Amino acid sequence: MCASKMQYLLREVLERAGVTNEAKEAWETAASVARAFAIGKFEAGAVWNLVQKVSPVVWELLRDAVRVRGMKPFLTHETISREIFNLAFSSGVGALEAWNGPLTNKEDNEIVVLLIERMASDWDRTAPNMRKAWGYKDTLALHAATGGFLQFLRVLKEKLPGAEYDKHRDNLMAQFRLGALDPDIVHSLETTVPPGSLDSVSFLRPGAALCVLVPPKRII
Repeated sequence: MCASKMQYLLREVLERAGVTNEAKEAWETAASVARAFAIGKFEAGAVWNLVQKVSPVVWELLRDAVRVRGMKPFLTHETISREIFNLAFSSGVGALEAWNGPLTNKEDNEIVVLLIERMASDWDRTAPNMRKAWGYKDTLALHAATGGFLQFLRVLKEKLPGAEYDKHRDNLMAQFRLGALDPDIVHSLETTVPPGSLDSVSFLRPGAALCVLVPPKRII
């Protein structure tokens, strides 16, 4: 199947919540999708995950992101096929294995929702001639940074009164959305274990200045 037809198929998949009865048998495995549509492994895996494995909230976010930016320029089929948007996927692997739990996609979709938001905003902030589609390696790194950020927010919430936490959360979220906190988060994940210590990340240490920074383009 040519690239343009594959992009159209993925858009169509993202726009529907279910599968027609006539096509049901074709969606039982990624391999059957590949046979039915005569497409490659990554394309079939992407279609399979979008139809069967991601939540309605997630496929709506992906649909909207692709509608605005295009499938080919924004996101590779391999990235979707490798389950990064699926429930129960975790970026807590390799050096981050200790963080498997906090870096796992859960039914609240908290990690994936913020991940897709960051993917879109990072792509949009990049100069047009420097943009590239999100591949699996870069998306995996951003997934870990996103999950780590949310985990450190949970630790912070346990330490601060409600109103004070809300103020810090809003400021930190603004910095995270700009990518300014990614290196510090990833370093902490690589050198500590859950639940995590506020002292292990510079922007959460006592007395740290909470100001919005302007980061370089796509840090991860």
